[in-house]
Amino acid sequence: MRLMAAVTVLAMGLAATGMQVQAARGAAQAAPAAVPDAEPMAAGMRRSLPIPAGPGMIVDARAEGNLLILTIEAPTERITGVAREVIAGAFATGFCRQHGRAFFEAGYRIRVDPKVPGSSAVTGIVTDRCPETPVTG
Repeated sequence: MRLMAAVTVLAMGLAATGMQVQAARGAAQAAPAAVPDAEPMAAGMRRSLPIPAGPGMIVDARAEGNLLILTIEAPTERITGVAREVIAGAFATGFCRQHGRAFFEAGYRIRVDPKVPGSSAVTGIVTDRCPETPVTG
């Protein structure tokens, strides 16, 4: 449940930094074969870092093509032992509740790289769709 609360805050943080899902939907309709660039979203988020995210903070946002990569730093007791698949699924569940499927339908993907203070981030799982069954952490 704590992870789900963090996911909801993360999704709100994405919206608050200027990510426009409607623009993504429009871009997908205008050029369905084009691969969207997630860098403008990452750049918008970087201007607001760190972004509170439940028990942690989004401390980095970057992009690789259509992949938006978020690094989330959380206290050791909140993140250690939580499977990367659970983090990815819970984030996607909360994200899709907030923004619907338009982000993914426009061709974007997202990856959440978790880390604890004083360590390097662990590469997360790439998510390219809303989960069929909601995931909770």
